[in-house]
Amino acid sequence: MPKGIYKRKPLTEEHKKNIGISVLGEKNGFYNKVHSKETRSKMKEKWKSRKESPDYKQKMKERGSKQSDSMKVLWNEGVYDTEEYRKSLSKGVIEVWKDPNSKFNSKEWRELQRKNALEQFKDPVKLKNYIDGTRRQPNKQENFLTKLIGEIFSKKFEYVGDSKVWIDGKNPDWISKDKKVIEFFGRYWHKDEDEKERKVHFGKNGYKCLVIWEEELKDIFSLSKKIKTFGGHDE
Repeated sequence: MPKGIYKRKPLTEEHKKNIGISVLGEKNGFYNKVHSKETRSKMKEKWKSRKESPDYKQKMKERGSKQSDSMKVLWNEGVYDTEEYRKSLSKGVIEVWKDPNSKFNSKEWRELQRKNALEQFKDPVKLKNYIDGTRRQPNKQENFLTKLIGEIFSKKFEYVGDSKVWIDGKNPDWISKDKKVIEFFGRYWHKDEDEKERKVHFGKNGYKCLVIWEEELKDIFSLSKKIKTFGGHDE
């Protein structure tokens, strides 16, 4: 082997573990320290400059392509297309959302996500990319409600939950020409406080809002009466 060229042996799992242990806690040279504001600013600028470089973008593009190819192979082999895999994902998500101490249940996190989404959907370019990427279709419950609302009001309300209409960063499910919107909320994605937030949001933009929760579908008579009252239907 030529002088100055060394072939490093692959590290064993035990060796990797020992390296990790050797720099834990007080053994770490940066333990109980923080970067200064000036240093953080320099690091941020350096990282920003790196991300904008053509070489970095090309590298990330190639890496993404390789990961995409790997995912396609796994999908084709049926690794991800199994009931067991889907259940494991679903169980993990449900457990996280059920945990009251999870960051996903904190008011701060939910408010941050709400603000970020609103800002993104106010940008015409980002909104178009979102619409083109999702191609959302109504689910079974929304199809049922579209039929129910249509039976009550004929053509007064139009389903626009497929990203057809956006009001200040929010996409309602149904809308009427007299500035009324109807939203359908599932308990998996929404909490009680979301109803007030949505009504306030549309109210600021001159729209009255009715929120229908999934459990209300169990009592069609009461639900129909609620929709009629909201839409101004006279019987």
